[in-house]
Formats: sequence, structure tokens, C-alpha cells
Amino acid sequence: MLKGMKANLPEIISKGGKIALLVFLFWVASVIGKALIHKLTQPLEKREDPSSAGRVKTIRSLLGNLYSLILVFILILMILDIFGIKTTPILGAAGVLGVAVGLGTQTFIRDAFYGFLIVLEDQFRQGDVVTVAGVTGTVEAMTFRTTRIRGEDGKLYIISNSSITQACNHSRGGFYIFLEVAISNDEKRERVEEAIKEVGEKLKSILGDDLLSLPKIENLSSFDSAKTVYRLSLLVNPIRRKEAEAMFREITRDIFLEKQLKLI
Repeated sequence: MLKGMKANLPEIISKGGKIALLVFLFWVASVIGKALIHKLTQPLEKREDPSSAGRVKTIRSLLGNLYSLILVFILILMILDIFGIKTTPILGAAGVLGVAVGLGTQTFIRDAFYGFLIVLEDQFRQGDVVTVAGVTGTVEAMTFRTTRIRGEDGKLYIISNSSITQACNHSRGGFYIFLEVAISNDEKRERVEEAIKEVGEKLKSILGDDLLSLPKIENLSSFDSAKTVYRLSLLVNPIRRKEAEAMFREITRDIFLEKQLKLI
């Protein structure tokens, strides 16, 4: 065995060197190609629209993934050629096998098609806060097949693009927070509105520009002979939605108690 290896050592070194060189060249091609994708997509970044950066980032990610897949496929074919394996029959067989595995690849093609439409229609981008497939969270990454969302519970959800039949993008125009408070019918609405105004002033001092609208009475959720339930609303920057919701509840409680409003 050792004699055979020694006899074939020059050939092994030659093939190993060729493969190493190919891998290096394809790595260089990958770096250059992705840099070119970055440069070609730069005009899509509108300076007057900072949010466009998220869309461009998503497009770059998708194009980069596709480019990498093509490079890997070509690299595998060239390595097979180095080992003397003819790739022409493989490519021909791939056409025949394509019919056989067509049903299996339908899902992949459908996922890729839906992923392309999501980006093309700008339904959501990386960094957006969305609700899709029953999951609310931040879009961390998108590929041609899947969308990765970091849920509000901290878990990472990987959702196939074809299963996204409806998407709610909370990052377009802000994130609404709702809060219901039950007040005794003995209290006048004017006192409730004064308290809500103070809540808004305090939230503004904390959230600053991330508070997109002051809290207000959205409607009367319900009422009976003892109490009236007010539905309050607030619009904030989606990035600070969880923090704002907690503060909204806490500050509303504190100020309502300070005003001695009768909570039920």
C-alpha cells in the first residue's frame, strides 16, 4: 500500500495542488463577486430614505446566496474533472433526474419564488418588526428559501417563504400599543384625559423621538353600572416597542393612582 502511495505521490500532490488552487481562486471569485454585488446595489440606497438600507441588505443577501450556490456547483464539477470523472454524463443525467426529482424540488422553487416576490414588493426587510405565520419579531435574515425571525420570546423562528401568506409589517408607520383601564363611573372623563396627558408628557421625556404619537383614548371598550373601560393607544418606534409597552403600563398606573382616580 505504501509502495503504491509512493508511486502515485506525484499525481496525488499534483491533484491536491490543483484542488487547493481551485479553492483559492473560487474564494477570490466569491469575494470579488460579493463586492461587485454590493457596488451594483448601491444606487438602490436612497439617501432621503434611510429605511431603504434594510431592503438593499436583503437583496444583497439573496443575490450573495445565489452566487455562492452557483460557484460551489461549478467548483464541484471542476474537482470531479480533476479526478478524471467526466462531468458531461453527470449533467445529462441531471436533466433526466430533474424530471424524477421535480416533485421534490417544487417546494424549494415555490419558496424561492415567494422569497423573490417578498423582496420585489418590499413587503418587509431585514431589521423590520413583522408578524408572519403567527410569529411577531424582528427579521434577522432572509434567503431564497426561508425567513429568520427573532421572536419576542427570544427564540429564532425559521419560516419557509411559501408559508408566508399574510404579513403585518409593524415598522411601516410605527407600532401601536393598546392598554385598557377600568375607571369608576364616579370619575369624569375630563379627569381621565388630564391624567393621560401627563402620562404622555412623561413618556415623551423618556422615549423622545421614538414616541411617534401621544397616548389618547381610542374608544370605550365596555361599560356597566359600576365602571367604564377606556381603551388607550400609543404609537412608538418598533425598535422600542417592548420597553415602551412596559413603561406605558407602569406610568399610567402610577399617575392614575397619584390623581386618585378610582381604578376597578
